[in-house]
Amino acid sequence: MKRHNVNKANVIRAVMSLTMASTIFISSNFGASVAHAEPKQIGYKYKRDTAKMSDFTQMVDEGQNLSGKTVIISTNDVHGGLHRYPYVASLKNFFQNNLKAEVILVDSGDFSQDKKPDGNEGAESTFCMEPSHGYAGIEAMNAVGYNLATLGNHEFEDFVDLENNIKKASFKVINSNLVKPAVSKKLEEITSSQIEESKKNEALMNAFNSLTYKDYFLKDQNYIYTSESGIKIGFFGLLTREAPLKKYRDKYKKLKDDLAVACAKYQIQSLKKDGADIVICLSHLGLEDSVKGNRSIDLYNGVTAEKDSNDKPLYPLDLVLDGHSHNEMSAGENDEPLLAGGLTLSHIGITIIGKNDKNEAQIEKSVIVTLDDVKETIGYDEENAKAIIGIIKKYNESFLNETKEPAITETLEKLAEQEKTAKKSDSKRRKIA
Repeated sequence: MKRHNVNKANVIRAVMSLTMASTIFISSNFGASVAHAEPKQIGYKYKRDTAKMSDFTQMVDEGQNLSGKTVIISTNDVHGGLHRYPYVASLKNFFQNNLKAEVILVDSGDFSQDKKPDGNEGAESTFCMEPSHGYAGIEAMNAVGYNLATLGNHEFEDFVDLENNIKKASFKVINSNLVKPAVSKKLEEITSSQIEESKKNEALMNAFNSLTYKDYFLKDQNYIYTSESGIKIGFFGLLTREAPLKKYRDKYKKLKDDLAVACAKYQIQSLKKDGADIVICLSHLGLEDSVKGNRSIDLYNGVTAEKDSNDKPLYPLDLVLDGHSHNEMSAGENDEPLLAGGLTLSHIGITIIGKNDKNEAQIEKSVIVTLDDVKETIGYDEENAKAIIGIIKKYNESFLNETKEPAITETLEKLAEQEKTAKKSDSKRRKIA
């Protein structure tokens, strides 16, 4: 197969030897901040079909492109898999440069904490999070060029310097269901009242409308991205009820279950009022049985249940980019628009947005591809690999000697060769002098 990538290096597995600074030692007993075995029980029957990157590379070979369309590349639950980001960067470059699409890069949370492989199938982490207070995740996302993210439960680990990390993010971070206790109490009183459902919903919408950014954990609850073709894509973020909040537990409360649905309805209403053509939820809710009533599918069903006279949802939710339960998902059981990318970038989401014959915005395709497929077809971005190596080197240099990830090992070899060549040139110049 023709490989669509600037990087043409052969896969080299040789063990590297570089002159490096003192290594940060990461013990096998890393501490409570590293996630251990977390069995994810999911009874819900979702779909997990994967698309082929060859479908996209074939378009290039045939002279086709996605000019005028917007592609959303989505990730979730990266959990310290920084060494895999060069493939995300390559995917972004491929759609921008080879298929001429406008690209948005988004994440659905848990980018601040590592995962141990025991009990977490497929987990591959760099163990840079605790030494960096979670900032390594932000640094890596900055290097790749993310546009938007929402919070996951592990952003609230005690070691994470969340507020300062967010300030250093070059992308926007959104969440809409973390509010001050007084706000939560007010909304709960409405939901527990004896008024009829239609009036209760109206009261909830009015209550949300009365809030200001000071009532929320984050200044931004939602975000509208306006594409070059004029399509307005609205995003809002939701956090699982399982998030412990820890040092924030007395200052903020999670809106969950029925209130999470009400929160989502208000966000959709607000985004539509502001002109959004497409509405997408960056969800860190997941599908685990333990959170029934607050799963991504529960949210989608709850939000879209009310219909207008044309049998269309009063609160249209076009797509849920999910996270938290570490499952790769291409759609819900009945083709509900749910998408998730597994754990530590094992899968990556690709959503294509364009316009129909009536010039109306629409989601044309929403799929997941495997990391292995991306590796095989378009490879990694070498410049991003250099940046990621620099980040890992600051916080856990020993990982660079242990990993077998081609994006890292091959780039390290090139850097070593460049250093060797530079030393030879310098030596020659000295002899001439």
